Amino acid sequence: MSKKKIFDKNNFKDCETGKSENPPEIAEDRFDQKKPVNTIFGGLLNSPPPQPNINYMASKGEKVLGSMGGNASISFGQDKPGIDTSGMGAVGAPSDTIDLVVGRMASANSGEGPSDGMFVGNSFAADAARIYISRLTKIDNNFGLDKTILESVKEPARSAIGIKADKVRIIGREGVKIVTGGMKGVEGYGPKGETNSQGGNIGYAPKIDLMAGNWSAMSPKSAFPVPKFLRKDEIAYLQPLVRGDNLVELLRDIIDILDDMNDGLSKLASGHQKVCSALSVGLTASSAADGVVPPGQIAIIGNQGLKTGIFSNKPVYTCRKRLKIGLQTLYLEPRAHKSIRSKNVRAT
Repeated sequence: MSKKKIFDKNNFKDCETGKSENPPEIAEDRFDQKKPVNTIFGGLLNSPPPQPNINYMASKGEKVLGSMGGNASISFGQDKPGIDTSGMGAVGAPSDTIDLVVGRMASANSGEGPSDGMFVGNSFAADAARIYISRLTKIDNNFGLDKTILESVKEPARSAIGIKADKVRIIGREGVKIVTGGMKGVEGYGPKGETNSQGGNIGYAPKIDLMAGNWSAMSPKSAFPVPKFLRKDEIAYLQPLVRGDNLVELLRDIIDILDDMNDGLSKLASGHQKVCSALSVGLTASSAADGVVPPGQIAIIGNQGLKTGIFSNKPVYTCRKRLKIGLQTLYLEPRAHKSIRSKNVRAT
């Protein structure tokens, strides 16, 4: 894939003609023409870069603070994810909103961006990056987020903050917490404590959903086809996280149960081996006295005891060793080399 230029003059198109008319001069042009460059311009050293001028269609009562060309702005108004007919502001609901946007319509025209003089509204899909803070909005619907099976089909409007960009990073030098639910130790909010922005109950422990790929209910098509006889049930793509401590406790119990079973099998095999040995000795003495028991039968009983030791005791001992020393030490201990518990990330 060819590398995209920082600025391509051929893409500086007028909205009406669709042609690159009167593209701005850049420093490279003057260098090519052997003209002097006596000042910093054309985007060099943080001078204003050459880019199309766009016209944001602000609503009545909306205040917009922006940079030259309208490609970075902060607007103060009502909930408006698109044009004036969108959002809670369209129906007159009090939905005070602060919208911080950079790169309006950046991905329009197959990534070439907006043309010069374009009139634009808000686009949660095409704008390069934004932080959206609203008193009342349908945040999941506005950002096109998939719904989980626990969420209602019709999303209720609530206060919300949405952050969207090509890449998002949340960095805390001494830790990051993602918390749901009401505040602890705060009084004055009624008998049930803190409410949501509409005065309603926020629930005991609202869910935290980490949705890679914006999938929730059912798994997307697998890269590896699954045979029909194995397709018994649909697999939920969004599933609960496992609690590491509880999983370790479960696996320890399973290991203990298997160890008890192996211990019983080992004792049974040892008892069988002793019985065979005793029978072999007794029959040998009896045969020597009166010749009643055939020598071949005595040999079979003796071999049976030997096989019990070889094919039962040794494998059982190896199995117990792998369970108690191998699996437990390698996976279940907090400092184990392949510990199944994260040392740094916890979840409820």
